[in-house]
Amino acid sequence: MVTKQKLTLEEFLELPEDDVSLEYVDGEVVEKVSPQTQHAVLMAKLLSLLTGSAEAAGYKILPEIRFVFGEPRRAYVPDLGMARSDEIGVDPRGRWNNELRFPPTIAIEILSPGQSAGRLLEKLVFYMENGVRMAIVVDPDNDLTTVYEPGQEPRGVHVPDSIALETIIPGASIDLGDLFASLTP
Repeated sequence: MVTKQKLTLEEFLELPEDDVSLEYVDGEVVEKVSPQTQHAVLMAKLLSLLTGSAEAAGYKILPEIRFVFGEPRRAYVPDLGMARSDEIGVDPRGRWNNELRFPPTIAIEILSPGQSAGRLLEKLVFYMENGVRMAIVVDPDNDLTTVYEPGQEPRGVHVPDSIALETIIPGASIDLGDLFASLTP
């Protein structure tokens, strides 16, 4: 779904929350493709592979949460966003802030059937130009991941290799053999 009527970011952020992940891109509201089973399995596996080392390094891994950032301001909902705990901050009650108005440190996108390649590429370019240190696209149909980092060419990483996150999280990596093996019961 893309709205035909232009909204401001403030109007978008005031829309009622519902079950659909909505993103805001240049005045348009864009509905993310609904995830399917393989998508959910990969997301759960990534969470289990990364949570311990991420938290030990002071990061939180946040599934399907909205980050508002960049110029022009956009609101994106990566499948998994990783952010420094101190950057998230706390609300007046001492709980995690609900609104994240900064880029994720790492954004992970898992391809879904019917997902627009053009919109995904536009999102990745925006990520690289607006403070995301690493974006990873997981393609379950081809057992492939593509890693994007600012100022570098995207690189494909295949099974049995791993993606090292050392430059951001000491000791963290994603073992692609383990990740894609989770798709087989």
